[in-house]
Amino acid sequence: MELSVSIEHAQEVLPRVQGDYEKAYYAGIILEWWPQSQLAQDAPGYLVYDLFEKAMNCYDKAQPLSPSENDDAILRWNTCVGASSRETLRLGRDNKSKPSRPTSVITSPFEE
Repeated sequence: MELSVSIEHAQEVLPRVQGDYEKAYYAGIILEWWPQSQLAQDAPGYLVYDLFEKAMNCYDKAQPLSPSENDDAILRWNTCVGASSRETLRLGRDNKSKPSRPTSVITSPFEE
């Protein structure tokens, strides 16, 4: 049995999450794991790179709100740095022939 959940469906749950730290942290988790699944399906590097950046922005917002001695947001941020630094992702990001934006843009709940 295969389970399939869209990023939009996962993000629909976020308003029900209690606490500013938790909302920011779990928004980052969603935005971090989605590009990991897309990598397995050979998604273009620029799409994956952008999603990792959005996840990192969520972790940036979560970190100062985190409970004492909870470094989870920092650790997840570091994981995103490592994943988005892969040479193939940078090459995809720098590809001049890419479209300006995908047709389905995934946003962070913290973007203004």
